[in-house]
Amino acid sequence: MLRSFLSALVLATLGAAPSHAEPHQFRFEGFGGEVGRMTLNIATDGAHWLDSATDNMPFGFLNGTYVARVDLLHGVGNRIFLADRIAADGDRRLYRLVFSGTTATETEIHPSEDLTEMSDTGRIDRPVTSPLEALVSLFDIGLCGETRAFYDGRRIVEITLSEPETDASGQICSGRYEIIAGPGHGGIVGLKNLPVTLTYDAEGTLRRIATRLLFFRVAAVREE
Repeated sequence: MLRSFLSALVLATLGAAPSHAEPHQFRFEGFGGEVGRMTLNIATDGAHWLDSATDNMPFGFLNGTYVARVDLLHGVGNRIFLADRIAADGDRRLYRLVFSGTTATETEIHPSEDLTEMSDTGRIDRPVTSPLEALVSLFDIGLCGETRAFYDGRRIVEITLSEPETDASGQICSGRYEIIAGPGHGGIVGLKNLPVTLTYDAEGTLRRIATRLLFFRVAAVREE
């Protein structure tokens, strides 16, 4: 019954982007071609929406869809994060997280067997935001040189970036995506520590997010 309620809540809420949000379109490139797409809607009031899909990864690795949303709740700094992840094999995971400021206060994940030790919010030992808010923060070049942590209900991740450097392609911030506590990504592959390179244009607009998955380069590239 609880899963049915959570499913209805997530699906009803994730249906469409906030009407006042600004859309940003990206395509995922890697392995010699396009492997997926992402639409991120960013609102100045903190209500964000993400719709992404990967459908051409080698051997189907990490193929699937991921839809997520952050909405504001009553009280200053209170937000709810909802997400629906469906893998290419049909495996589905639903998330409901509640944050107050930089503290995670509630976690629900279904199916329940996907809960981890870190699903207990009492184990979180540092300020965190939701995964979607962490992604949105990358759009602000002014945050390069800082470390930010996010919590997805199963793990804590830190993104550490250098100060911007200028080259022929624009302004570059390099760093790492590192899982501090909880399981790695990709099942038995267990990805836990990834290089990250952000490229901004001269005006400070994020143009590209690049990383390396095992031996392969993958990037999210902005579309005009």
